[in-house]
Amino acid sequence: MLTLSLVLAFTAQDSGAAGGLVARARAARERNERLVTSYTATVTQRMGVGIHALSRDRMLFHQELAARIAWQRDGPSRIEVTGAREAVPVATRGDQVPDDLAANVRWLVINPAEDYLRMIGMDDNDGFVYPLAGGSDRDYRFAAGDTTIITLPTGREVRLLELKVTARRPDFRLVNGSLWFDADSYGLVRAVFRPARPYEFRRDADSNDRDGVPAFVNPIGDVKFVTMEYGLYESRWWMLR
Repeated sequence: MLTLSLVLAFTAQDSGAAGGLVARARAARERNERLVTSYTATVTQRMGVGIHALSRDRMLFHQELAARIAWQRDGPSRIEVTGAREAVPVATRGDQVPDDLAANVRWLVINPAEDYLRMIGMDDNDGFVYPLAGGSDRDYRFAAGDTTIITLPTGREVRLLELKVTARRPDFRLVNGSLWFDADSYGLVRAVFRPARPYEFRRDADSNDRDGVPAFVNPIGDVKFVTMEYGLYESRWWMLR
């Protein structure tokens, strides 16, 4: 994998290029669907939830996972868990193996061609609506943004094009932000976004999650931003890392 190292320049791009950028990015996704047939990866995930109260930072929950994944498009994928632990310090003492380990690890398996734009805990049914999915024009407005040049460790320069995405209505599953694409392959290199409005339990939670919860309980959560980084593999494929 090659990682990105240095931003060299910014220039303005004609907003009229947005339609062409959207079309080329969609075509690149379809190319991945046809040509990327397998991959192997060692994956790690660390997550934590805390609260700052009474002048102290308190950890409410933390989890770490590690796995080796062998993904096949037309066959069964193999997942070997090499490490897993979680803790809820406010409720229990010490670490333990997650009860829903299979579901947690399955979330780490990435289909290179899928419309993948979601946070930890979201699944295919409640993830964000991908801005480049078919028919997404009814959900989003697009505008071309800046261009920037990055230098890879090999010395190769890659020009990136920014696509600005704006939700057409206030919906937690829609996003506002920027998608950056490789100007040569139109592979997605970086996504920076936030939901179009804060999460509201009564409006956005699954009906099963609301069962048994008093009607006056309506927690609200504001996600400030989500950043998704992609790496260049085999000097050809931009894949989530």
